[in-house]
Amino acid sequence: MPFLTVEAARTLRLDQKPDGTHILFKVIALPSQYVLHYFDGREEVFRGTSTTRLGKAFGALAVDSGWLPPGVCRWGRRSEGDWMVRYYPPAHYSLQFGDPQYAGSFRLDVPLPGIVFAGFNTTYYVWAIKDSTCTPQTPLFAAPLPNVFYDGRICYGSNTPPAVSAEAWSTIDTAWQLFMTSPFIGDLASGKSRAHPADVRTALVHVAQSTSSQYPLEDLVPHTTHNTTVTMGQVITALIASKA
Repeated sequence: MPFLTVEAARTLRLDQKPDGTHILFKVIALPSQYVLHYFDGREEVFRGTSTTRLGKAFGALAVDSGWLPPGVCRWGRRSEGDWMVRYYPPAHYSLQFGDPQYAGSFRLDVPLPGIVFAGFNTTYYVWAIKDSTCTPQTPLFAAPLPNVFYDGRICYGSNTPPAVSAEAWSTIDTAWQLFMTSPFIGDLASGKSRAHPADVRTALVHVAQSTSSQYPLEDLVPHTTHNTTVTMGQVITALIASKA
């Protein structure tokens, strides 16, 4: 980035200048860029720099993530908050069908396929996958569950999930449990099953009552954009860009 003119630099001067010993340099934040203020020998310099360069400079400090919990595929931090992607392998879950305070509601043990659960601050997304591991090339499928929008975003209703935290890994598990223990009603239940496109709950009941111990992968509906199946890497890249 270009050096600032002397005239522009005069408007940025502070009373106490960098001296190369006690104050090595100063960073001045402007609406469109950052400015480094320092001395090069006897020459006072004001130089514009980008957020990327600043991030690399301060990123030289040692960082230790600590022991990552099983299934964490990727995580990051933005000014808006932390984000994390976690994989849950195929497993059986006790799902609540209908609001338990009303007659006709019931609970069933249902096998589900592998699930990718992604949180961006307090917004969470869920997809199903057929692969046994989560990679950038892994194709995504609609999670065979109600309460999920077409783009994979979870509708928590009146519940408020905790924000993702890189310091407290358990928060994403808390958000996952809050979703899986909520009543699955008819909201957002269509388009999640090939066999039962009108209401995925019917598919879940049939799977629970069958002799199969696994969710039928051929029943999963691809998660698509412009009729093209979206991969794990593509959707996370798009979500990170949209949160910027």
